[in-house]
Amino acid sequence: MRGRSLLEMNERKPIYDRFQEILFEDQPYCFLYVPYALPILTTRVRGVDPAPAGIFWNFNSWRIPDANMHT
Repeated sequence: MRGRSLLEMNERKPIYDRFQEILFEDQPYCFLYVPYALPILTTRVRGVDPAPAGIFWNFNSWRIPDANMHT
C-alpha cells in the first residue's frame, strides 16, 4: 500500500523490490503462465465465457453466427 502512495520512483523501487523478494522467498503462489497479450474479440464472436482460468478456457465453444441468423 505504501508503494502506491509514493510518487517518486526512487522511493517506490525499494518497496516493490522487497515485495518481489518476499514472493521469491515464500512462494505463496506459483506463476506458471503469464500471458503477454490482451485478447480482444469482435462482438460477432459468441460463446465467450471469461473466467478466473482466463478467457481461452472454453474457446472450443466459440462461434461466429451465420450472417443471416439474428443471435
